[in-house]
Amino acid sequence: MSCMALQVACESATKTNMVMIFGEITTTAKVDYEKVVRDTVRNIGFTSDDVGIDADKMNVLVHIEEQSPDIGQGVHGMGTKTLEETGVFTRTLSVV
Repeated sequence: MSCMALQVACESATKTNMVMIFGEITTTAKVDYEKVVRDTVRNIGFTSDDVGIDADKMNVLVHIEEQSPDIGQGVHGMGTKTLEETGVFTRTLSVV
């Protein structure tokens, strides 16, 4: 899937057997954020309590909201500013 109108301000934090992602993401794509986190942690190699995080047993906290219109207007003009005015380049995000 891809999304041309993606706006992201997202952070992550981790602690023993816990990953938290939070922030603002505006997209038309349907994303299973917990699955993305688990798959990423598993692909990195964290698959055992012995290494501090087990991708299949860890607690995943997701707090993602859509970007507020006020922030969007100030940052990228909510469609009223050109890409040059915002300093943003166009890129397609593909989520597997």
